[in-house]
Amino acid sequence: MYRMQSICLRIIHVFYGNDYALWSSCVKTYLKALGVYVRLFIVNGYKNPKNPPSDPNEKKFFSFNSKDHYAITTRLSRTIKNKLMRCTVTKEVWNKLKSPYEGDDKSKQVKTQWHRALFENINMDEIENIETYLLIVNEVFNAIIGIGEEFKESMIVQKVLKSLHLRYDAKVSAIEETSDLNKMTMDELDGTIATNEMRTNTNMDSQTEK
Repeated sequence: MYRMQSICLRIIHVFYGNDYALWSSCVKTYLKALGVYVRLFIVNGYKNPKNPPSDPNEKKFFSFNSKDHYAITTRLSRTIKNKLMRCTVTKEVWNKLKSPYEGDDKSKQVKTQWHRALFENINMDEIENIETYLLIVNEVFNAIIGIGEEFKESMIVQKVLKSLHLRYDAKVSAIEETSDLNKMTMDELDGTIATNEMRTNTNMDSQTEK
């Protein structure tokens, strides 16, 4: 069990000061996997006892805070970690990271406007493949969500369909005719496009063989 947790923890990238939204999301997911109460210490806080706890419940709380603290600090760069050396409570560590890298309400608003503008203007290039383009769209979408802005996934789907290169016009028309775009997810769109790509490639291969 411990080995599996260590492997999962290594999957979380080290935070150097960039992509805070993605990093914090990965850490939160990992802490949820450790146990239903573990992540609560980021929210509720914890007061470290002066002496090692002896009460069974206090021992659990001490362990939960330690797990949180380790999971967060072990995935920080040396420079950032040095700034937090005196923090022994998980909530304190989390808040000191959140404040400069997530920003206050004003900076969040600026970031949201910038990412929204980026999202509105994004379009698929002629030489770009579909996998690369969807990855770029998802990165922008995740950045907006990470700031705390609500964004319907159906809007992303419709944006992607409108911004694909002209060579995908036939696929876009087929998707619009057969699917409810208000309920479609990005995973479903990705799967549908991938299926269409496979059919197209199969047909081209068959024609080549003839």
